[in-house]
Amino acid sequence: MENIFKEYEKLVEKLYTSKDDYSEDNLVIFTPAKGTSYNAELMIVGRAVNGWKNGINKTNKANKEEILKGVHNSLMTDDLEWVYGSWGSTTGYNTNKSAFWRVVNELAIQFAGIEEGAINNIVWSNLFKVAKEEGGNPSARLRNVQFAHCLNLLRLEIEFFKPKYVVFLTDYYGWAEPFIKGLGVKKKKRSDSGFIKFTGTYNGVNMVVALHPQGKPEEKHVTAIMKANETFK
Repeated sequence: MENIFKEYEKLVEKLYTSKDDYSEDNLVIFTPAKGTSYNAELMIVGRAVNGWKNGINKTNKANKEEILKGVHNSLMTDDLEWVYGSWGSTTGYNTNKSAFWRVVNELAIQFAGIEEGAINNIVWSNLFKVAKEEGGNPSARLRNVQFAHCLNLLRLEIEFFKPKYVVFLTDYYGWAEPFIKGLGVKKKKRSDSGFIKFTGTYNGVNMVVALHPQGKPEEKHVTAIMKANETFK
């Protein structure tokens, strides 16, 4: 975890030194979250968070140490209980209304073989660690500024969490592609499915890149991902 935190230190510094290279002023910094029953089986990777904590204003470097402290605390403590705590919530964010979390929950159930608390068995990360405070995906320019550090972080996360499978719910072109190529993932012939865009292996880890779940038929989506994972066995 120490190496992961050191890379976050470099990322935060880059946000300040490259502040003129992207337009967003107020940002949030995401850190991976490990379920309380994580069993080194499944890692889910999304694109970027849609609003989060650990806020940063790129023009106020005086708060750098406070921001890094928040990042460190999140790395040490974050789990996925909040997903269930927000499931069906009538105020704030309702995870049950998110196609992403519904698909993640079903994948977790399929992998764990249980329904109750299945998400606690996974680890969750995102390709891009820095997003806009007000929500929405980071701009192309902000993605470019953080990419090298995010690639290193994904590599370090895989080394640290040691998942057997990594499922990217991101789409391939424009999202996962530079990470897959940057890691040097060895391509595997994928199953014939419009939902699956890439399968491969990286240092013994099986990787599946699928479409983002938004607006997709979720049962078919999950079935295609599970079928793709079966090809590794």
